[in-house]
Amino acid sequence: MAAGSQVPQIAWWIFAPRVAKSPPHIGTVDEITAAIKGLSRKDREELIARLPEVLLEIHGYAKWERIIHDPRPRPALEKLLDEVEADFEQHPQNFQETSDEEFERNS
Repeated sequence: MAAGSQVPQIAWWIFAPRVAKSPPHIGTVDEITAAIKGLSRKDREELIARLPEVLLEIHGYAKWERIIHDPRPRPALEKLLDEVEADFEQHPQNFQETSDEEFERNS
């Protein structure tokens, strides 16, 4: 695979909106390195500026995936969630609605 064909996939990590579900497949470290070398100087500078954010997000997503798929029982958390759900069913007016804009404003 030619290095230039990886550039759009590398750019996905740098320029994609946060709402994107999953990145396209990117191969080996050598392919990624070649793709980075294929970026323009301006894009490489932007990559350098955004790399800490990108790596933190990737690490954060992986950490949440491990937590979500952890099969161990969590009785205290389950009890808390059951209590919140019961409270919501009895008093829905106590739970304010939110919007995507609110999450974006506070992120």
